[in-house]
Amino acid sequence: MILFIGRSSADKYSAPLLKLSKELNEKEYTLIWFESINTTINNLLDDQYNRSIGKILSFVPELLAPLNVIGRKLFKACFAILRPTYWKYLLSYLSDPIDNQSKEYEKAITLIGTNKKIYILSHSAGGRVAVDLAKLPSIKKLICFGYPFKHPNKPEEKRRTDPLMSIEKPFLIIQGKDDQYGGWEVPDRYKLADKIEFALVKDNHEYAQLEKKQWLLLNERIRNFLA
Repeated sequence: MILFIGRSSADKYSAPLLKLSKELNEKEYTLIWFESINTTINNLLDDQYNRSIGKILSFVPELLAPLNVIGRKLFKACFAILRPTYWKYLLSYLSDPIDNQSKEYEKAITLIGTNKKIYILSHSAGGRVAVDLAKLPSIKKLICFGYPFKHPNKPEEKRRTDPLMSIEKPFLIIQGKDDQYGGWEVPDRYKLADKIEFALVKDNHEYAQLEKKQWLLLNERIRNFLA
């Protein structure tokens, strides 16, 4: 089984990676897709914002773009406050979102069955969740496209990299040269566990620019890794 863990909201999912996961599903693996109720609510609020206030703010000059970010957050908070069923979603913002997602995925994996053999295919922040889940016996191997070693607008955060020092499951990280969350320098920049191996490619964080030949080579590398 392959458990796909994407970034934190549907509009950030990488289309090429979704295509890859579907190809793996069609050929030899069962694909597991899970979204927590918080993710579902967040996506619904994003959609409502985009169809209302966001449509207006999309016309403001680029210098005023932060207004769009602030407006989105205020809209979602006000909308959720008025609906008691969304209050748990609001409270989740008071704790670490990676911890929240990891707990939700642990519940889902328990429902799937602890005797199953599960591989994780992840992207970006999903890789951090995958590393948290590596301690579970049913998780056998992990793959991450674009592990977020460092947020481009923040200083180094040990909570992103320290777990990579002690991971005990085989972990394949596919990292782009122009990835704003860490490029080709990351294998030499951080102290990492021996279980981690890299596939370095010429692309950014979305993996939408890879040539067909490169994708074919990556597909083969992934299938060999899983086997």
